Amino acid sequence: MAGFEMCRDCRREYEDPTDRRYHAQPIACPVCGPRVTLKEARSGKHIPGGVEAAAGLIRKGRILAVKGLGGFHLVCDPRRPGAVRRLRVIKERKRKPLALMARDIATVEEFAYVSPAERRELLTAGRPIVLLRKKKDLPGISPHLDEIGFMLPYTPLHHLLLERLGLIVATSSNPKDAPIAKDENEGIGRLCDFILTHDRPIQTRADDSVLKLARDGPLFLRRARGYVPYPQRVPAHLHIPEHILALGGELKDTVSVYKNGYVITSQFLGDLDEYQNFRYFEETIAHLERLFDVRPRVVVSDLHPHFRTTRYAQRLGLPHLQVQHHYAHVLAVLLEHQIPAGQKVLGVAFDGYGYGQDGGAWGGEFLLCDYSSFTRIAHFRPVPLPGGDRAAREPWRMALAYLREAFGEKVPALPSLEKVDRHKRDLVLRM
Repeated sequence: MAGFEMCRDCRREYEDPTDRRYHAQPIACPVCGPRVTLKEARSGKHIPGGVEAAAGLIRKGRILAVKGLGGFHLVCDPRRPGAVRRLRVIKERKRKPLALMARDIATVEEFAYVSPAERRELLTAGRPIVLLRKKKDLPGISPHLDEIGFMLPYTPLHHLLLERLGLIVATSSNPKDAPIAKDENEGIGRLCDFILTHDRPIQTRADDSVLKLARDGPLFLRRARGYVPYPQRVPAHLHIPEHILALGGELKDTVSVYKNGYVITSQFLGDLDEYQNFRYFEETIAHLERLFDVRPRVVVSDLHPHFRTTRYAQRLGLPHLQVQHHYAHVLAVLLEHQIPAGQKVLGVAFDGYGYGQDGGAWGGEFLLCDYSSFTRIAHFRPVPLPGGDRAAREPWRMALAYLREAFGEKVPALPSLEKVDRHKRDLVLRM
């Protein structure tokens, strides 16, 4: 709040030891505090009425960019199928589910079944998107799925908006494959009709976290806002004095730093083959190093020689270690469950493509390993990779490759593959 100079009344309360607002850092009022602004997306023209006017525009089917904590959301009325369809066109998102933000648990329970454990997760300070079993469908929100994602408001602006609307679609304000926008000058005006914003800057961009409840507790599908930076203690036997920077892979990336016996992991960063996401990757590294006073002496990357993370590591001029992709996944699970150093485990990594130690494409690995080494004891039979690295993004390509390997020219027609464009399927089968 340093950028908002206190008015006379706020300063009097702030400096009075007998006042309940004595030295309350976020003290503010309508005179000296942050201001909410509503404006047209293209022209920047100010629209009077603030939050009330914004709610009215959403009810009419307009799409708004609303400033949140880690970036802007694109918001519309989920009860207006036309607005939802238009939002999907803007986001180039044909079928992937859209998240909903509800005023309260009672509103969530109109559309989804909520267990006591799921209720607790929805109400935590992290305010994640929680995947819930669907009770009532909302057309276009989570097509062909039994689950629907809900979160509750987590900023004052959200609360003001949801008091008036009850329920909104709230998805990240970014074009396809780009990072979430945190500033108005990042092109959000091209994605919406109006912008509801305020004058408090967002310091670090972060998407909403996504989780579902599993048998042992919350299972994160995306760890981001509210749950990062995420520190994990490393077994004492593995402690070293050097600071380490670990860069992750290429798709759905995160980065981590190691210092004083802890691995500290960043928010979800997206796919690094997009230029904008790579800039996000670089700014996140700088943020972690500054926040935790890390000065890397070693850098770790994937084994793949052509990943952007590998090339970035090589440019740093530091001692450079490379780790096989699927082994890295198993190591992450060992650390998550605090497996003692030296204990052998059978790690099963059913991830996508990973560059193998033999220079081949690995996938579906059974690894006998500990923290220091692994032995590849079983794996899926190798088949041609239709489309190269594209198969990592489009798993149906690998499904067709294995079906062709098993059935030859007589590949069976499966309902799950009917959703794939027929021309694309035929093209892959001819490869």
